Amino acid sequence: MVDHRVFDMCKVPTIIFEEGIYDIKSGFSSSLVSVTLPSTLDYVGGYQFKNCYALKNVVIPEGIDSIQVGAFESCSKLKEITIPSTVKEISTGVFAYCTSLEKVNLSNGMKTIGEKAFVQCKNLKSIDIPDTVETIKFNAFQGSGLVSVEIPASVTKIGASAFLACESLKEVKVHNSDVTIEPQTYESNGVAMGTHTTLFGQCNKDLVVYGKPASVIARTCAEENVYFKAF
Repeated sequence: MVDHRVFDMCKVPTIIFEEGIYDIKSGFSSSLVSVTLPSTLDYVGGYQFKNCYALKNVVIPEGIDSIQVGAFESCSKLKEITIPSTVKEISTGVFAYCTSLEKVNLSNGMKTIGEKAFVQCKNLKSIDIPDTVETIKFNAFQGSGLVSVEIPASVTKIGASAFLACESLKEVKVHNSDVTIEPQTYESNGVAMGTHTTLFGQCNKDLVVYGKPASVIARTCAEENVYFKAF
């Protein structure tokens, strides 16, 4: 185990953890550029690499079970990441505000893309969602740079605002005619005021959504005044 605060103030650009380490409690300084994690690690801790602004290279090996809340939030120089098949869920805000992130490699076995997982990832133009994913949660891609996205038939639930303010988004293909839009609660001064199921609010005006006729997605597009085309 690597204990609390071991690396907090260390201006070390590269860290390679040896196999056999199962828990890392420490956070890391903003000078970290490259990190290789061991396959014996149980999980990547919540907010563990948050604000590591210089971080460019991360190796997450097969064997790691989960990446917890906000683990790589605001790693603004991170350009590419590969998630191993042993990780089943991208938790809330894991890559939020990773503004340089261009490529995300999701492995088969992924089940859930979490709430605000890729919020404000402005350089993320596309993402291949494997056909093992079942749920895309609220605000998952809010404000991202997505231009096109294909949602496989395995996805049964999409959270409201999943694609909110995706200003570059021009094409979405939804292959499950029975996919449901999960309602999201909106608040005023901390008081719940109601729910909404808006999916494509503030998106590109030229957005075209492809899907099955008479589906929930077709009705959603009609309600949001988004052009829908059946396939």
